[in-house]
Amino acid sequence: MSAPAVINRATWPTYDPTCGVCTALDAERHEAADAGEWREVGKINQEISNHPHLRRRSGA
Repeated sequence: MSAPAVINRATWPTYDPTCGVCTALDAERHEAADAGEWREVGKINQEISNHPHLRRRSGA
């Protein structure tokens, strides 16, 4: 039996807590991680990284 995956949540992309979309995605991400759905966590992390207003704010 293999050991459970260790996910360092500190390395997840940051989100804007004042944004409803980001807040909802972060909640989904934590639910997926708690359920061990790592593929879903990866998808959500990608979605948060690509969220348009974050790119505008950071100047990228």
